[in-house]
Amino acid sequence: MKADWALAIRQTLPKNLDEYKELQQNELFFDNNVRPAGIDSFNFIRDLQWNNMEKEIEAIPVSIFRFWDQKEMKEKLFHCMEMNLFFTDSIHRCQSIIHMMTAMIKIRCKMASIQNEEDASKELDFKTQTEDGTIRNLTIKEEFVKVIKEFKIPVEKEFIDSISEEYFSKHSMVTRIHGYLNIMYKYAGKEFDIMIEHFTNTAVYGFIIEDILVTTVSKLQWNQNVILFLNRGATAIMYMEVWKRFLMARNELFKAANETLNADDESFMKAVHTVRDSINENNTTL
Repeated sequence: MKADWALAIRQTLPKNLDEYKELQQNELFFDNNVRPAGIDSFNFIRDLQWNNMEKEIEAIPVSIFRFWDQKEMKEKLFHCMEMNLFFTDSIHRCQSIIHMMTAMIKIRCKMASIQNEEDASKELDFKTQTEDGTIRNLTIKEEFVKVIKEFKIPVEKEFIDSISEEYFSKHSMVTRIHGYLNIMYKYAGKEFDIMIEHFTNTAVYGFIIEDILVTTVSKLQWNQNVILFLNRGATAIMYMEVWKRFLMARNELFKAANETLNADDESFMKAVHTVRDSINENNTTL
């Protein structure tokens, strides 16, 4: 499982900035006027390729959910989630799917709080000391790493090495920092997709359904449609559990922001409220 999951990450994530741009197609870092993509251009649910779970659940026979609600099956399914999505009981040393989702919210907050060159200059006020003791500005790649560090999103070294001076150096500071944040927002969303795909296509089938088939093959003839619906049912339950845990984490995130930020952080609090008001379970326009 460890090798399969790690392999899925390596094979599917964009290896460099050029692959990333191809992956995003028309969702560019900047608009046609070379201005940074604004927060209004982001759709949290769409960006995560979230399914319409109500319609999906209605399309799945009730008997499938009864099957997964059995004590033994439910324990296996939730253990599979912990091992492959939440990493609370796992050999993986990776960020959980909930961390990825809350990191995306934090990135949105940061983007909403940086609206002009003055805001951006404060964020990009980085210097480094060389071996001979002189102070210099950071390179574009070093600047990118500094900006994204706080979100603790795993990024392949090969991808970071592809961040070039040529692509970003000609842009304003606010455009650069929005570009960096945009990259990480979409990158985290891609890792989210990979986790979901791995759980659905590999983990559930390989470690639960396949075992059921092997142990009951002498007694039952499994129809392909039944196997498909078992997988779809497990995926629907997984989505609901992820959404529930995300809402709890999101609420804690905004609660902590309210309690820890000072009055001097009015602009950032305004950004937090902007994002909080747009990210909720009842908002169908996300």
